[in-house]
Amino acid sequence: MNNVLCYDPLKQLTGTFFSKTTWLRRILYRILDAIILRSWHLHREIAIWAKGNKGSLHILDAGCGFGQYSYFLHKINPEYNILGVDQRCNQVCRCNDFIRKRELTKLHFKTENLTDFVYHSAFDLILCVDVMQYIENDQKVFENFFYNLTDNGILLLSAPTSEGTTNKPVYKSDDLPLFRVGYAVNELKARLKEIGFKKVRTRYTYGKPGQFSWILSIKIPTMLLSWSKIFIYILPLYYFIIFPICVLLNFIDTRMGHLNGKAFILKAYK
Repeated sequence: MNNVLCYDPLKQLTGTFFSKTTWLRRILYRILDAIILRSWHLHREIAIWAKGNKGSLHILDAGCGFGQYSYFLHKINPEYNILGVDQRCNQVCRCNDFIRKRELTKLHFKTENLTDFVYHSAFDLILCVDVMQYIENDQKVFENFFYNLTDNGILLLSAPTSEGTTNKPVYKSDDLPLFRVGYAVNELKARLKEIGFKKVRTRYTYGKPGQFSWILSIKIPTMLLSWSKIFIYILPLYYFIIFPICVLLNFIDTRMGHLNGKAFILKAYK
């Protein structure tokens, strides 16, 4: 695969530093919410869903990573019962340490493999953010998602597209092998309907403004750290400079309708 970026150094350094205290962890979540474009798109979708779904509902954050989306859901409605799962135990331990210190009783994290994670009709919402490209047997996971949702439950998924040039920049991870660049949107919609989802809706994200934001906020820092760890001392100043630019670009991208893009948001209704 050509032109592949490994972003583990940036993730590991970020995760280690911002896990030292709860207030640093909260700062990390705020930074991710502002810098990462997919957070802007997903926050809008989550807010729309939450308006019509009150009370003590059950939510699965499948492949929770740093746990920022689980925490965002908790802030929207503290009555939600939220379970974040990830197969990387270090991520899960850091998330659990944070919620224990914050005394958040309805937010939990577990180490799980999504291919084996089966709880019949347990969740009203399943959130899955940029995870499926790292799972070889994705068909089994999609079937598990359908099985784990309640009737009228929703799968909210974000993933990169495989459409367009074959040598576009993509992420990879050293501890999670990359099995696919992304998905052809129409093909994935057909697969999910075959599994049993009654309705599937998609829209593209990461148009031109979002792609430029991604280059500034992720690609350049990742390349710098791949050259030398000494750039970790320069990154705070770098992000201070590019922060307002990325925020503006993210705002524009979320307000535009895209005929195509480097990623997409999918909502599948059981």
